[in-house]
Amino acid sequence: MRGDITISDVMIADLVHRAEQTYPYECCGVLVSKGSRVNRILSLTNNSENPNISFEADPMELYGIEQGLETDEDVGGFYHSHPDAPAELSVADEKNMIPGMTYLILSVYEAKITDIKKYRK
Repeated sequence: MRGDITISDVMIADLVHRAEQTYPYECCGVLVSKGSRVNRILSLTNNSENPNISFEADPMELYGIEQGLETDEDVGGFYHSHPDAPAELSVADEKNMIPGMTYLILSVYEAKITDIKKYRK
């Protein structure tokens, strides 16, 4: 099982920007890691029918990301935003978590981040 990953303040600022720019819809993406540190953040297209309350990633888009990883990179986790909702795991979030992955949830109210929480299963 992969250990917990860390993320720099610069990467957090990038996530904040993505979530604020995507509001009132959920943004989502992949945390690419080298060892225990996130070194790249890749956005995913939100294909949900209700993008302001949920996200749905295309499995082929995820597959393409995995195929494009460098030999020393891994998918270390995922991120998504919760527009006008707390940075807490929803029932769907918890159900779909992959063991060993890190998940970041960004709470966004009125296009401003109010909280960021990290989870692992």
